[in-house]
Amino acid sequence: MDRARNGRARVSFVSSEAPAPNLRTVPPCEPAALAAILLPIALAAPAEAAPVAVRYVEGSSHGFVVLRSYRGALLANGQLIQTVRGTRVESRLFFHFADGSSTTRR
Repeated sequence: MDRARNGRARVSFVSSEAPAPNLRTVPPCEPAALAAILLPIALAAPAEAAPVAVRYVEGSSHGFVVLRSYRGALLANGQLIQTVRGTRVESRLFFHFADGSSTTRR
């Protein structure tokens, strides 16, 4: 560990170990073992459920959303608008990005 110009410690790592083994060197799986794993998954019946009756119809909604990067930086502000049209719900999503561009999704 040595000191950088600003007084903070700077750590540098040097490894003398051999590199991690390549995944291609792992022997292939036996066909019987692979079949024993995949066969129950392939034969399993898909889950089914009966429709649920709607008791109360929801009204329209209007929300304000913020889109951020995984580091937390603001990318865009937006709106989510949902309106009921007969038996269908129409959703619109608007984003106004920091660079001045915008996008709309329906």
